[in-house]
Amino acid sequence: MELTPLHKTRAEQEMEKTDPRLLLESQGDVFADEVSSEEGEDRQRRAPAIRKVCFGMIAFLLALFAITAGVLPARVRLREGSPSNDPSDIELLANVVMPGVHISDLNETSAQYRSLEWLAYNDTRGLTIDDDATELLERFSVVTFYYSIGGESLDEVVDPCDVDKVLHDWSLWLKSTSHCDWDGFDCDGDGRVTTLDYYIAKMHGTLPTEIGNFKRLEKLLIMGNQQLVGTIPSEIGNMRQLSYLELSSNAFSGTLPTEIGNMQQLTTLRLTANKFSGPIPSEIGHLQELEDLDLPNNTFSGPIPSEIGKINQLIGLVLGSNNISGPISTEIGHLQQLDVLYLSNNDLSGIIPTEIGNLHKLLDLNLANNKLSGNIPSEIGNLEQLDWLTLPNNTFSGPIPSEIGNLQLLGSLNLSNNTFSGPIPSEIGKLDLLFGLHLSFNIGLTGTVPVEVGNMEELSYAYFEGTSLTGGLDGGFYVICNRPAGFDDFVLAADCGGSNPKITCECCTRCCRTDENGNRCDFV
Repeated sequence: MELTPLHKTRAEQEMEKTDPRLLLESQGDVFADEVSSEEGEDRQRRAPAIRKVCFGMIAFLLALFAITAGVLPARVRLREGSPSNDPSDIELLANVVMPGVHISDLNETSAQYRSLEWLAYNDTRGLTIDDDATELLERFSVVTFYYSIGGESLDEVVDPCDVDKVLHDWSLWLKSTSHCDWDGFDCDGDGRVTTLDYYIAKMHGTLPTEIGNFKRLEKLLIMGNQQLVGTIPSEIGNMRQLSYLELSSNAFSGTLPTEIGNMQQLTTLRLTANKFSGPIPSEIGHLQELEDLDLPNNTFSGPIPSEIGKINQLIGLVLGSNNISGPISTEIGHLQQLDVLYLSNNDLSGIIPTEIGNLHKLLDLNLANNKLSGNIPSEIGNLEQLDWLTLPNNTFSGPIPSEIGNLQLLGSLNLSNNTFSGPIPSEIGKLDLLFGLHLSFNIGLTGTVPVEVGNMEELSYAYFEGTSLTGGLDGGFYVICNRPAGFDDFVLAADCGGSNPKITCECCTRCCRTDENGNRCDFV
């Protein structure tokens, strides 16, 4: 006997209400019964639409089951507050942020792999591979940077000069917040990284290649991290909006990538006190906006590239304490905005080019401790803004040019340990602001110290030892000879020692003599 609705259990009745297949059967029976009625024709026309609704319900239920069971792609599940635990998520992410790199090629302890893991399994920020790929790429690059420089082992870093001041707080990293809120970052209005600033951050490790993914970066400062090693990745050339790059006082090594020439918005490039080696790339000449080029205290070698002469905006050129060799190129005279030129402590040879006289804005010229030779060109007198002229420990020869007397703003003149000859030009006495005069150990200097030099009222340090100068230094030298009692910061040194002194000087603070042990000096 066929059961009517009255004979069916409540559970069977409820199942009929929800089972799409039974709904379809019952709908078909209803349509069949009503075809013969006066409204049957109209209901028959509506039957296909009702069937579509029912089939749509079935498809929705099947899709919901597929999502729950994990049949659909994992990227759908990478939603806010719901990080995945599916290993395939890492591969999906890698396809977006590291195209062309297969996940099997990554070491599971690498910074890149650990970054992918964190994004897939721990990050609750809510970014997915359906979102803006640029934002996801930057977040991946930030996290990779963190793991590459040992961020997980770092904590608060305090200012060594003020222990109450926190310089960096690494505990703010790897949070669900935007990476723009993490320590050391600034971003623009679009949430793109524009600044990385890490001064004495106790970093250790290397710079990852992903540093090149910060396409809107304008300032990169990583300074004072003595355990930060390795090379500068060539991808740094991708940061074409960068205007300030400082990587001083770390332990980076290797050669500078030629791609550094791509950063044509750069105004400051400082790589002081690392272990860089090899030639200075000629591509630096492409940096037409560069104002400060500081590469001292490394082991760069080879010549100074002549292309540097193309950087017309250059204000400071500091290449001291390297192994740079060869001559000073004449192109140096093109840098007419230059106010600082430091080439000391290298292996430079040859002469000072006359074009040096074109640097009318130069304030500080330091060529100490090289193998430079020849005469000082008279054009040196054109540098009327010069405050410091430092040329010791070379093999310069010939007379000291009288044109030095044109340098009315000069505060320090150091020509010691060369082979200058002839008299001291009296024009030096015109340098009213001169406080330091170093002419020692130029055995060819002869004659007496000009009275004009002794009358320089600002002179606090004067060195004449190791020369062939004669006569007396008892007149003038007002500051030195009338120094306050107990003050030892004033120096007047000459060959006034021994039984047969070359110079008489009652006011000298140091008297030197030459004997079988060489030149010896005694403090008075």
